Amino acid sequence: MLGLFSFWGNSKPVDKVEFISAAEAKEILDAGSADVLIDVRPVSQFGMARIPGAVNLPVLEMVKNPAKLEEYRNKKAVLYCNTQNQSSHAAEVMQKAGLENFKVISGGIIDWHKQGYEIDNQV
Repeated sequence: MLGLFSFWGNSKPVDKVEFISAAEAKEILDAGSADVLIDVRPVSQFGMARIPGAVNLPVLEMVKNPAKLEEYRNKKAVLYCNTQNQSSHAAEVMQKAGLENFKVISGGIIDWHKQGYEIDNQV
């Protein structure tokens, strides 16, 4: 497990996505070491259940309107979807837009829930 101080290193290859476990993500979020938690699923799925504190930026919206990524350019982000398929695609889109400070939750919200972590399902 990476220490929190070395977690946000700046020397990452553009083609490599860094995956973290749900437990690592929880540790990072609880410590306040991430600026933003981004749910890349469609709005309809975000409305049904989400990790508390997440903002919704669907991967299809990233593709259609890359300018929406600009507000996250200098932020440390954690991305998730249901498993990791959509968030892996979102990570590629973000890398192509020049964003580098993000991690992807391996197993997504499904693994987060399996670990017993809180899910917000209030509309």
